[in-house]
Amino acid sequence: MLSDFMDTIVSRGAEALLPHNLPDIWLDPVFRAATRFLRHASGNSPAEAGENPMDLFEDMDGSLFLAAITEIIQSRYDYPAHFQMETLPEEILSESIACYAMYAALEKIHRQHGIGYPHPDPDTLLEPETIREIEEGNPKLSELLHDTFSMAEEK
Repeated sequence: MLSDFMDTIVSRGAEALLPHNLPDIWLDPVFRAATRFLRHASGNSPAEAGENPMDLFEDMDGSLFLAAITEIIQSRYDYPAHFQMETLPEEILSESIACYAMYAALEKIHRQHGIGYPHPDPDTLLEPETIREIEEGNPKLSELLHDTFSMAEEK
């Protein structure tokens, strides 16, 4: 599955990895990994205190998510190919993962409920201010985000 993702999506670059450009077959596992991360980051996860957030990405869903975010970070910050995620400053890594996770959730909501949002491009994808503006501009999104994460927890 990971090799298919790398061959069909990642190889096409950061634009192909934007959540709104992912087919459902790829958005669904990316969304599941995103949900785990966001629940952990918000303290709403059954994960143990002190757990390394990167441990949340050890399954196939997480591998797909990390492949996507690695390519996006590499493109955004002009890092060399095959750079190691661990070499990034923790703040950049956490913020980048959180932004990508939120856009995966927004896209899932869009597909399930038809609520639109301004699609990011590779340059704006990792800007948390843009996500805040989207949520403030559409209060219904906060409710749907909560509902979406609740549904993901039950699966």
